[in-house]
Formats: sequence, C-alpha cells, structure tokens
Amino acid sequence: TGAATVMGTIYALAENNVKTNVVALGAMVANEIGPKAQHPDDVWKSYNGKYVEIDNTDAEGRLIMADTIAYAVKDLKKSLNVNRLIDISTLTGAMMYALGETYTGVWTSKDSSWDKYQEAANKAGELVWRMPFHKDFRDLLKSDIADIANSVSSPKAGSSRAAEFLRSFTDDIDYIHLDVAATSVKGNRGQASMLRSMYNFVSPQEASKIVKNMK
Repeated sequence: TGAATVMGTIYALAENNVKTNVVALGAMVANEIGPKAQHPDDVWKSYNGKYVEIDNTDAEGRLIMADTIAYAVKDLKKSLNVNRLIDISTLTGAMMYALGETYTGVWTSKDSSWDKYQEAANKAGELVWRMPFHKDFRDLLKSDIADIANSVSSPKAGSSRAAEFLRSFTDDIDYIHLDVAATSVKGNRGQASMLRSMYNFVSPQEASKIVKNMK
C-alpha cells in the first residue's frame, strides 16, 4: 500500500508536469514461507551494515523498509543531494488503538517539517496527527546480541517504537514517517491515503490540479 501510494504520487507529479526533484523507492518483496525464512533470535545484517536481532518475525516489513532507507542514505544522498526522507507504510496495527481509522500518524524529525506537512494535509482534506520520536522508544529496542532489535514483546509505544527503528537507518537526515495501517483501507477498498498530502508537500502550488484530476 505504501509503495503504491508513493508511485501514485510520482505518477501525479509527472502527469501534471510538476518541476521538482523527487526520487521514488518502492520496497516490495514476496512474503513467503521457505527454508530461508527468519526465525526468532536470528541476526540480520542490513544494507548499511547494522545488525538487527529478529525478535518478531511478523515485524518483517520494516526490515525491507530499513534497507530501502539505508540505500537512499548510502547511495543517493551524495549523488542526488538527498536532503529529506519521507516514507509511508501500513507499518503497525497499533495505530488502530492510537488514532483509530480517523487520523494518519505522522512522525517528523523537525518541527518545520511537521508544520509544512500539516499544511499540505489540511489543503488535501486529510486528517493527520503528529506522533513522537523519542530516545526512550528506541531504547526499548536495545539488543544484547545486535545493534538493535526489530521489535520487542512489550506492548509499550508500538507505533513510535517502529518509527524509531526506521529512523535509526536515516543517518539523521530530515525524516518524515507516515503510518497508514489504520487509514489506508475502508470497506476492503484502498483509499490512497496521504497521496494528496504528499503531492501537496512536494508541490504546494500545484495542489489544486491533483484534487481536480482525481475527482
């Protein structure tokens, strides 16, 4: 869902001939059981060399997202002068408990990025709520055998904990994380949640075009 929304945003920008510098990366893998499947307590080496303890095999999506973020930082930061990362995903079921199906949770590393994204979402008519990054949530992911764990059995701050996991791969680049786990689907139909907001965020002056073209 997140990858589809990212590609939809890029398609809309291209269709409207918006002049902006955006690179889209879609994190997509076949999630199939096999002899090489992960097991609890496995240690996985990420793309940037960080070691991750597999505490929860159901928290597998964040692993490919971590690699995608690491690729953007390691391979694209210098060559394309990448100065901001935005990811969107159906990352955690805990969002249903935090914000229900009404608001999309947004984490930003800078107050200015939150202000700009909130404005973009307001123009798009999409409800967003800022959620917290905090070192305490990353501390919950400490591992005795790796640099970080992909999850823990604790029920504390599941969505913020997952956001901090991804943030640990950003190399402190300005970062926005969108968790649409509870807002991406209604009545078994995809909602393209945050597509309009992301479009507005990248190109505020073109916001009216995408709203018109998607009606």
